[in-house]
Amino acid sequence: MNVASDIINPYSLFREISVAAGPDACHVGKVLEGIRDGFENSVFLFGNAQTALAALMKLASETTEDGWDGEDGSKMAEGSLNFAVRLLKEMPREWAVPTVDLDPDGEVSLQWYGGPDSRLSISVGNSGKISYAWILPSENGKLERVHGIAESDGLFPPTISEAISKLCAQSAG
Repeated sequence: MNVASDIINPYSLFREISVAAGPDACHVGKVLEGIRDGFENSVFLFGNAQTALAALMKLASETTEDGWDGEDGSKMAEGSLNFAVRLLKEMPREWAVPTVDLDPDGEVSLQWYGGPDSRLSISVGNSGKISYAWILPSENGKLERVHGIAESDGLFPPTISEAISKLCAQSAG
């Protein structure tokens, strides 16, 4: 499944507004398109995921060829893009907007920052693998440093989800 066409309007309610013809139908169609676009791009309705998806789409359009960074950076891997879209669509509303970037190997990278001692980064692979690393203050006040690779079926793995929730809660409070 190629979700690249769904990135711009990931919550699309309907694709075609109308097949009617004539000046009145064209006017009604334009009004409905405006309503649909406003609804689909609503951060109020869809939370920070919409902002992150828009950033991902912009990055995808800028990284279509190898060497996009003026060096040896690989173009965005289609599998990584599709998988990142699936993850972001499942992102809880209360999470902060992640910074979206591209790793040199073409994998999508998402980062959350919660201050000098709180940061978390994931790299979204082509095949459902997520590389992750974070630094978060632990309950005893020491910094917890964790890294690894997790499998995913399109949802954030529980370990990563809990760490992002913790980071977002710390930075909000």
